[in-house]
Amino acid sequence: MKKPLFLFIVLFVLSHNVFSQTSDDWVKKAIEKIDSKDYDGAIADCNRAIEINPQNTWAFNNRGRAKYYSGRYAEAIADYDQAIAIDPKYKYAWYNRGISKNSLQKYDDAIADFTQAIALDPAYEGAYHQRGNAKDNAGQSADAIADYDRAIALNPSDKTTYYDRGLTKSNLGNYSDAIADYDHAISIDPNYAWAYNGRGATKRKLKLYTEAIADFDQALSLDPKYKNAWHNRGLAKYDLDRYADAIADYDQVIILDPKYKYAWYNRGLAKSMLYRYNEAIDDFGQAIALDPAYAVAYRERGNAKDNSGHFAEAIIDYDQAAAITPQNAGIYYDRGIAKYHLNRYADAIADYDQAIKLDPSHVNAHLNRGLAKHALGRYTDAIVDYDYTLVLSPGYSIAFNNRGLTKNSLGNYTGALADFDQAIALDPTFTKAYNNRGYTYFKMGKTKENYRKAIADYNKRIELGGSGYQPAFEYKNDAMAALDKAEGP
Repeated sequence: MKKPLFLFIVLFVLSHNVFSQTSDDWVKKAIEKIDSKDYDGAIADCNRAIEINPQNTWAFNNRGRAKYYSGRYAEAIADYDQAIAIDPKYKYAWYNRGISKNSLQKYDDAIADFTQAIALDPAYEGAYHQRGNAKDNAGQSADAIADYDRAIALNPSDKTTYYDRGLTKSNLGNYSDAIADYDHAISIDPNYAWAYNGRGATKRKLKLYTEAIADFDQALSLDPKYKNAWHNRGLAKYDLDRYADAIADYDQVIILDPKYKYAWYNRGLAKSMLYRYNEAIDDFGQAIALDPAYAVAYRERGNAKDNSGHFAEAIIDYDQAAAITPQNAGIYYDRGIAKYHLNRYADAIADYDQAIKLDPSHVNAHLNRGLAKHALGRYTDAIVDYDYTLVLSPGYSIAFNNRGLTKNSLGNYTGALADFDQAIALDPTFTKAYNNRGYTYFKMGKTKENYRKAIADYNKRIELGGSGYQPAFEYKNDAMAALDKAEGP
């Protein structure tokens, strides 16, 4: 986000006769009211100035400024139009009209106005700066940097131009140069909170989370009501798995701006990571209330509902997300999981198919499609999916484990053991793989050696502990009983 713009004020007297002087006096009063944020009062004063002198460009320009600051951009443009009609060489009206057009996202028109202001004054530093902002907003980032360069050459002490150039460079992925610009802005003004926030955001992109947090801390020490710094610090804390601390920062954002949907959304994510699913669902719901087309909020609310066992409700949210962003493979993948949990395996496969169609390299869509096919007894098809999963991700221990289970179901115990061995080699703490390998040895049976290996795997599963280890005691007892009855070595 670019720094709020400051419209150019022109303090001069157009004429020395009493008639014009009185008009200008009203404009001077209007400027004072603009400075004190009494925009309605400023507009009234400019109206009076125009009544006295309908050719007073200064009055139209400042009435435009007051309307701009009131958020009445179109009306502001109409006033700048009038000023330009009176005096086509009035560069400040071209400049200010460009700012209003930029605010209305009429970027090409804004660029044209700034260009005209520059044509009237080739040393107009502010026009280069704001043309750079408009170009950046229009996606012309390289051209924007050229304009910032020119503005800095004309006025190397303007901290805001370094800030905006840093922001553009950061968005282009040129992080080191962006940080250098923020550093320069801070050297000009050590109390420039925006620059600390921008530098912190760039460091976060570099995964320098602790350094980023230090910058956000500094920004907040300078401006405790700086919403974006609170939000960005929350994001950095989330990146460090400091979810409770992140939530505290998002809380502060919401206090400052209850309509900031991103804070509700990100707080929901943090609460989900702490298994506070019901609270997360409420936060995602608030984000959706603020923006009914917020697809990712529907998706994450669906995930929270899925994680809390509300599978049918989750599917409703995934449906809504897919309706808004039908090309998002992840939504179909998530919906497939919810359908799998409801034992709707064929429907789950259809969703995984769609996810793979949109993203053929979606590893987990291939993996979970294999699971659904296994659940339907389509073992050979499931193995094909696991095989391709391992092509995409050769070190994926879960894929080896799942393929082993399917081979087990086909009676291919040797192949299953090889897969479980590989899963354990990749992840020596993979409890399910030990359990499954033990079960495979037990099913092979016949020899005491197989039962001993089964017992060893169950012992390892018990040793690793964690949730769900209790059944391993029963399996171990069965293997020990079978060992006593087995023949041979």
